[in-house]
Amino acid sequence: MPVSFQILSDISLVHVKYRGFADFASTLAAAQACTEDPAFTPELPHFFDLGDVTGFEQDFAGFFAMQAQLAAVYPPKETDHLGVFYAPVGPAREMAELARKSWDGVPHMVLRILDDYDQAIAVLGLSRDDLAAHLTKI
Repeated sequence: MPVSFQILSDISLVHVKYRGFADFASTLAAAQACTEDPAFTPELPHFFDLGDVTGFEQDFAGFFAMQAQLAAVYPPKETDHLGVFYAPVGPAREMAELARKSWDGVPHMVLRILDDYDQAIAVLGLSRDDLAAHLTKI
């Protein structure tokens, strides 16, 4: 599957890893599985690792339909929801920018895109070693 996730409850983080070609069906399937996990809460910050993305589905109507489904998972709330994308230049960056733009104007969504892995996880208050210590191979 091109997308997988881990809920890291001990550090209050959802880690989402994309590999290869990213498609809507896989993203929605992972999002549904994530939200059905008993450890999931919408308040958890998300770290999207797009470092291994080689391309993504270019159906923009389908993309916005998918985003509408995801919006139901993250309803407006009093506190911000943080999402951090590690997205190097190329398809990964294009995918992250598209995702960020789709949430423009939604006050509770705070999305950051960085092309340096260490800087991206630092936004979450973590180091590479901190994150690696909590991840199992996904």
